[in-house]
Amino acid sequence: MVFEHVRLHLNRKTKSEGTQVLQRDTFYHSSKGILKLREQQGRGRSVATLIFYEKPADTASKQCHYTKSPIQDPISMKEILSKTLLQRGEVTKERLLYFIGQTHVRLDKVEGIGYFLELEIVMKPDQSRKKGVEIAESLLIELQVDSTWLQTHAYMDIIETNHVNAHWS
Repeated sequence: MVFEHVRLHLNRKTKSEGTQVLQRDTFYHSSKGILKLREQQGRGRSVATLIFYEKPADTASKQCHYTKSPIQDPISMKEILSKTLLQRGEVTKERLLYFIGQTHVRLDKVEGIGYFLELEIVMKPDQSRKKGVEIAESLLIELQVDSTWLQTHAYMDIIETNHVNAHWS
């Protein structure tokens, strides 16, 4: 099982078992970008965040710009959003988080579609996109994971279209 191999490698590398969080993302139709309400449990607390982001959908390596706002009352916010915007769908996942240098590594078990790896390189102001790609590629080699295993589509898109590049069992 590729997922288990990567998880064990990350446990050894980070000397931790990662941080487990449970997330439910509710997506809403938006004329521009992606809008979702994230409800998250983990690290001994529950939090909710309204997130808007824009990113290209054509490559596995994408630059993302987002705006986040903490939500004190997610139930009321969900009701307001559902009354004013069409709900697109929900994604529920168990996520293991690891931090390696400037890379956030996420191992996700997504309800209904499988297991996935996600890398987020938090770029420094003076770093180029090329440097971010190099960091990601180096980590993939170390984890013995082929770049074809990286998902080029958002989980919500996969659920809607059943378009999975590959996933781990």
